[in-house]
Amino acid sequence: MSGEISSDRLHQPKSSAAKWLERLASPELRLRDSLSLLFLGPDQVEKEQSALKLAQNYLCETTPGQSCGYCGSCLRIAAKAHEALFFHSEPGQILKVEEIHGVQRFLSLQKTTSHRFVIFGHAEKMSLAAGNALLKIFEEPPPGTVFVLISPARASVPTTIQSRSLSLQFAAGTSVATPELSPEESELRDDAKTLLEILVTAKNPLAEEAWRQRAKSKDQVLQVLPQLLKVIRTGVESGEIFQDLQAKTLPDRLRLRYNLDQILQRVLRLQLDQSFHRDPLLGFEALIATLQSPDKAKTPRGRTHS
Repeated sequence: MSGEISSDRLHQPKSSAAKWLERLASPELRLRDSLSLLFLGPDQVEKEQSALKLAQNYLCETTPGQSCGYCGSCLRIAAKAHEALFFHSEPGQILKVEEIHGVQRFLSLQKTTSHRFVIFGHAEKMSLAAGNALLKIFEEPPPGTVFVLISPARASVPTTIQSRSLSLQFAAGTSVATPELSPEESELRDDAKTLLEILVTAKNPLAEEAWRQRAKSKDQVLQVLPQLLKVIRTGVESGEIFQDLQAKTLPDRLRLRYNLDQILQRVLRLQLDQSFHRDPLLGFEALIATLQSPDKAKTPRGRTHS
């Protein structure tokens, strides 16, 4: 891999993980032909989420280098269903050479994005044959490939892989805590949740008076829209939104995901319209009017969802 960078520059046990994820998405590293990273530390969930966050930073459709979290690309990565993502994480199972062959097939496909990500959640389970096969890919990686190998400790990864990778150590407790919401923020979040429920469950959302109580002024619309995006983004990432909105069967989940996509597209368009001084209250009313009711919304033929 070209452009050697000392792993010591990224080995910062006491640093915020968010800070180093931003560093890894810097133009300096994004312009490299390829990149291999080791995410080390005790918290498996944090490391996997950080790897997906890094992929979002690279592949975001609206702000490359710093993910928005709610565009189509960011949402597909969060669901591990992006066309530029190979994600494998099977705890307790040996990482076999067949999985590396799967990576080779993935990387042989036509490239449609600036980068492609290969994430292994348990690199410490890599067999000798798998390590040798992966090393061959490392020697001549396709341009724009980012490998993220996750392991509890550096010593658990083959030395040949270690020597070709940059290390990021996640110390216990380095995750960035979610700040406690103020009463005003909490109220806006509750309003956003109520609005979302109306938008995806009401047959005629525009006829529902409840939404007008949450968006009855221009200022209130401008405040609630970002919260609406956050509610959708975090709900999809965690999967809780499907439980909260009673989407229990696969058809219900697909229908809900399609409706959420529609809402996201319209909210983003509405936010963009603010640059042209469009009345946000009228814009929000138009947004609601254009949404399909849940029983009429159908997933477009040929489209798949995670």
